[in-house]
Amino acid sequence: MQKKTYFLLILPALIFSWFIATVFIDMMAVPLVFQTVSSRDEAASLGVQIFRRFNVVELILFASISLCFYASKIFSLKGYLLRFSYLGLFPIFYFSYLTDKIVHFNRLKTNEIDNTKLETIQASLDLYHHLYVRLDTLKIFLLLLSFILVVKYIKTYLNNIMEAK
Repeated sequence: MQKKTYFLLILPALIFSWFIATVFIDMMAVPLVFQTVSSRDEAASLGVQIFRRFNVVELILFASISLCFYASKIFSLKGYLLRFSYLGLFPIFYFSYLTDKIVHFNRLKTNEIDNTKLETIQASLDLYHHLYVRLDTLKIFLLLLSFILVVKYIKTYLNNIMEAK
């Protein structure tokens, strides 16, 4: 088996792993934190730490998947851009901006005693939190779609190889 075939086999496994990990964190781990920890502020802080660490894992997965796309040599740059590159925007945006905003407003919230300012801070925190939730929902859908497209493309590629023999 050629080296590029190994990368083709690893590629959908990595995409599906990212999908499963995201679903697990979003649907099980973080909700469980809010159910288990008695203080909402402590639960929020712990949830943010989980997401912050997961952002690093996502960046590693994205880099690994990009490497597999490149090493497989069956995807053109256009094929890569259409099937996967846009998913890198999620962890980059989360890691470089969104998670820090949520941490910032959580800190402001814990240090504020003026109710008027507290409401404004909470509104900003809610905005960023809802953005995170909406983006992660979109990311889950796009990961699943990317997995399906990549598997379909690989299946077609392998069938063409078999027919050529």
